[in-house]
Amino acid sequence: MCNSEQERQGKWLSVIIPMYNAKPFIKKCLDSMILEEAEMNALEILVVDDGSTDDACVVVEKYVYQWPQTFRLLRKKNAGHGSAVNLGVSACTGKYLKVVDADDWVQKEELRKMLKLLQQIRQMDVVLCGYQVLDIRSGKIRKIQAHISRQLQKATVQGASPQEYSFVYIKLAEIMRDWENYKHLFCLHGLIYGTAFYRSIHRDLPEHVSYDDAYFDVVYASESNWICVSDLSVYVYRTGDLNQSVSSQNRAKRIGDLETVLLRILKTSSDADNLSKAGRAYWYRRTCPFLVDYFITALVREQNRRKGRKYASRFYRKLKTDYPELCRMIIKKYALLKVMGLIHFREAWLTKLLELRAEKQ
Repeated sequence: MCNSEQERQGKWLSVIIPMYNAKPFIKKCLDSMILEEAEMNALEILVVDDGSTDDACVVVEKYVYQWPQTFRLLRKKNAGHGSAVNLGVSACTGKYLKVVDADDWVQKEELRKMLKLLQQIRQMDVVLCGYQVLDIRSGKIRKIQAHISRQLQKATVQGASPQEYSFVYIKLAEIMRDWENYKHLFCLHGLIYGTAFYRSIHRDLPEHVSYDDAYFDVVYASESNWICVSDLSVYVYRTGDLNQSVSSQNRAKRIGDLETVLLRILKTSSDADNLSKAGRAYWYRRTCPFLVDYFITALVREQNRRKGRKYASRFYRKLKTDYPELCRMIIKKYALLKVMGLIHFREAWLTKLLELRAEKQ
């Protein structure tokens, strides 16, 4: 058997899985990544245990034992999702990296195709792909996918029929000109970063907080140039669990974390002046929705509306003083959300409106 260093040579994709007390979910996640031996040799799966107190590591160790050329288990003290990703990025050896949360999984066949795609394309800063959103309460699945413009030169993967999967090389500037088509892919579920590119940014994700994925989505991609857009749909994003950090109750409880991450993103605005025109446009386009989500949390999700208004008012004053351009971009939505909060507009109604809008799109 080859030694561990030899076994890790030639890795094309490193999947980083931050894990904290994920025993009920981690087996499904890891099983979804079991491929043929030759494919597994091109894949690296790093499970980063963030100080779990359950037996999740025992489950992972079985995979490490059976597929030592692919699976690695890294252990660390608890410091949050972002710290686990940071450690995974520092340790991974793949040419590309993707983060998959331990309670989500991937579509096996799509992962297989993605591995083949990564071995064919030129080295990219970012690879974008689609994903599925599964609501565990209703069983409803929503597929998110970019429609590659007919005006762009599409290519198909060698050995695959055009019906299987295709991709296109595109610059960030072109993405911004067709933003409505691509915007849903710029999230943790749709992003694959070139490892060398990601490391070249020299920034770590915020630690000891939730919602670090906002930083992951905004800051790194804003510095990208060449992007590969694929019509594959790799990730399955599980929603509808009240224990998830993205649930309404937890967002209200952890609004301080959301504010901390937003402030970290806003601090990079001084560097936004050094970005390309497209990179700067991207930074603003992705930052604004996170700001709006903060105000939704404070003004609509927070049951104590008076408390929420205090959060919102204080944060809005800071925006107005320090980031007037961003303030101008969201002022209408902020005003509307203030009214919604005052009349005790329910988030369920807002969610329904957003769902109807998404279906129309």
